[in-house]
Amino acid sequence: MASLKLSDPFRLSLITGTISDRYPELKGMSSYIYQSVDEEWTEVYKTLFCVLGLKLSPDVTFQDIADIFSAVSGGLTIRALLDPQREFIDHDMRKSLLGKAAAALLTAFADTDGGDRTVEEAFDLIAGQGNP
Repeated sequence: MASLKLSDPFRLSLITGTISDRYPELKGMSSYIYQSVDEEWTEVYKTLFCVLGLKLSPDVTFQDIADIFSAVSGGLTIRALLDPQREFIDHDMRKSLLGKAAAALLTAFADTDGGDRTVEEAFDLIAGQGNP
């Protein structure tokens, strides 16, 4: 993926993560970077849920969403760096694997039917519907 552009915070987190065993004082830097990014994205997720009129499942927080999306995004970025032949973004269709993951996770985390179920309870309900 030749057009992959890494943000400065992501680049810094890769560097500090790579050398933090040798320089433990850098672990605090990585934590600071993630906290800063998570704070910004947590507000985005809150706004998104509000605008869409969605309610979180009772066992999920917006911080959970930020942590999971950060991990998925970071993982896909590293995968794209290591596997440049694999296309994760379809520019013509305006779709991406990260977008698909975000839609799936938001669907899983939203209490769409007012049942006030935890994510695990919602999964149990789906898994128990006779699909072998």
